[in-house]
Amino acid sequence: MGYGGRIQILGVELYSDKVSVNWRLAPLPDLEALFAAELAEQEPDLEGLSDDFKKILRDKLIQQLQMRRRSLTVADDVGTEYWWTGGGSGGGGNQRRGHSDFAPGLPEDAERLTVRWDQMDFSVPLPRNRNSP
Repeated sequence: MGYGGRIQILGVELYSDKVSVNWRLAPLPDLEALFAAELAEQEPDLEGLSDDFKKILRDKLIQQLQMRRRSLTVADDVGTEYWWTGGGSGGGGNQRRGHSDFAPGLPEDAERLTVRWDQMDFSVPLPRNRNSP
């Protein structure tokens, strides 16, 4: 990543109604570098404010940008259209772990799943006969 950080895909869980991707981000990316353009646009609005208040508004913008940003997507080799349905994460220090859920579930004829984080693709070969007893 051009703004630092390192992503690990820990696992992919396949369900009949969703695909869940487990991930870890450590170290965390430099958010000021990641959102440099947006922070630069905010600068004129911060003129004349105290340093403490500038920091509060800057941190709030970074938090809002993080919430709107969807870095993780999934695709398969049969062209299924997946949409993000939720997830969660937590962490501390310089790491974060979480999961992201996507619907629908994986079709039976899919042989490969691609997990994309920003511009990085992780190819996940899928087991054959996933739904067999």
